[in-house]
Amino acid sequence: MKHKPANKLNLRYRRLSSVGCWLDTKTGYIFPIHINNYSAKKTLDIAQDTDMIVHITDCSDEWFEYLSLRDSSILDLYNFTK
Repeated sequence: MKHKPANKLNLRYRRLSSVGCWLDTKTGYIFPIHINNYSAKKTLDIAQDTDMIVHITDCSDEWFEYLSLRDSSILDLYNFTK
């Protein structure tokens, strides 16, 4: 049985490495990437970041300027462009 390739629009959380954030593609909220001290892997930890969650429309122009082309294309894919 062949598996269908994952559709990028089905991914709820996308990493925006250039600005150190995760994007919730359903709500447009972003929150910081944390480094897990034990494994040195970037992890998604929403529960501890509730005080740092910001909607993408509240981000500054400077934040958008720091986006890499790859990360900017992710925002375009989900219609979160400024």
